[in-house]
Amino acid sequence: MTRLIIGLLLVLVVTTNGRTEDRAPLDGVQRIVFLGDSNTYAGAFVAYVDAVLRQHHDVQIDILNMGLPSETASGLSEPDHPFPRPCVHERLDRVLAKSKPDLVIAGYGINDGIYYPFSEERFAKYRDGISLLVKKVKASGADIILLTPSPFDPSPQRKAGKLRPDGSDKYAWFAVYENYDDVMSAYAKWILQQYEKTVDIRTPLVERTKRGQKDDSGFALSGDGVHFNDE
Repeated sequence: MTRLIIGLLLVLVVTTNGRTEDRAPLDGVQRIVFLGDSNTYAGAFVAYVDAVLRQHHDVQIDILNMGLPSETASGLSEPDHPFPRPCVHERLDRVLAKSKPDLVIAGYGINDGIYYPFSEERFAKYRDGISLLVKKVKASGADIILLTPSPFDPSPQRKAGKLRPDGSDKYAWFAVYENYDDVMSAYAKWILQQYEKTVDIRTPLVERTKRGQKDDSGFALSGDGVHFNDE
């Protein structure tokens, strides 16, 4: 999964969302801040992006990983989470003021649906959270590129008997709605339709998983369907 994300992010040196820009997104950029949840916080793909940019693109850019585990853009949290999930908006003003980025790369979504079936109310909270994120970043003078939510692969949790069907009383990160990837698909589609500067990480990850599972039913890009491995 890490290698796929690296390849996708390197595309943004020339283009975003399939549109070639008159000015490459990294022109004039001296500092990039990554925002996101535990997949960003883990840091592997951020470090690889840093290394590849330095090696192949002759750029001197400070890259700061400011991902935070469990974080959302929506401010929502499932009832059985051990603590209220942090929301990026609780710290965004401080992050922007102290780090002074030229470019923010942000990826939210997998936690924002709180592992429940689709809900228009939760979806609206996500849209509002992302819209406010974009607004605040741009108001600070920085540009922003959004990553689509990553997919949820149900196969690891299905094998462990941890998925929950529609109509269950409660869901959580350890007891995920069985069709939660449909929720992530809707969120990703909205991101791609709403914002020009995006990187679609969902589509190639879904396709890679399907190819792997065609040859090996146990293939997975994530040990729990949520958190990246180094594939």
